[in-house]
Amino acid sequence: MKQILWLFTLLMSMAAAVFAETYHVAADGSDENPGDKNRPLRTIQKAADDARAGDTILVRGGTYRENVVFRFSGRQGGPIVLKSYPGEKAVIQPGQRGKKPPGHGVLLQALEGYQKPIGWIIIEGLEIRYGWDGVKIYNAHDVVIRNCNIHENYNQGILGNGNRVLIDRNIIAGNGTNKETAQNLVHGIYATGTAFTITNNLIHSNTAYGIQVAAYDYKEDSMAGPEYAEAKNWLIANNTIAFNKNRAGIVIWQDGVENCIVQNNIFNKNGGVNGI
Repeated sequence: MKQILWLFTLLMSMAAAVFAETYHVAADGSDENPGDKNRPLRTIQKAADDARAGDTILVRGGTYRENVVFRFSGRQGGPIVLKSYPGEKAVIQPGQRGKKPPGHGVLLQALEGYQKPIGWIIIEGLEIRYGWDGVKIYNAHDVVIRNCNIHENYNQGILGNGNRVLIDRNIIAGNGTNKETAQNLVHGIYATGTAFTITNNLIHSNTAYGIQVAAYDYKEDSMAGPEYAEAKNWLIANNTIAFNKNRAGIVIWQDGVENCIVQNNIFNKNGGVNGI
């Protein structure tokens, strides 16, 4: 019986791999196209609407003046991947520098509602600028944000609550250009939840804190589960956190923090204070 179950699982995995799609997006494409390499889509959003578990979205170099919303999850072993085409750099730019934008750069919000979980999504190798938040996540799990340049967004660089979120090898800089918000409220990273891993990033020149670890209490009406609240089992390591303007490099805030490890980071000239 175990052998039959193992074989069934293997066959299902192979089938998923065979039927995985790659959607190509290019500045000279058309959303009437099928999205293959020779007939790319025009907008990243069209690809995000169509992509499902195991699919990859490859974005050719250029500036895409849109905000991108993911409504569907990948699956374990088959994430939805959004990344720049190899050797090229795609820019997601919803608005103009310093002006109130029409939306976030990239938003992860389940189709069923922001209170529901969404997960197994990878965002890699993109420049994300001039959005409301660079990346906004609602109840996101098993998410990777890697090798992105997230800068000069109106509000936060990365904002939201999640479980098992990896933020690695990014540049997160100059976020918080909104002059109407109190200048202690707009940060490089502002996050709540369980098992955040924040490693190998350059986090600099954001308006307030470089990283705010915010241990908000569990709220049943807005959080998909207790694991999306408080701040437990975090690792913040090997980051360079410098020149954040009005606050320190890191703040660990409120009750509900448990097993939050901060190690091997470099701090320099954050709000006049080197450190946490």
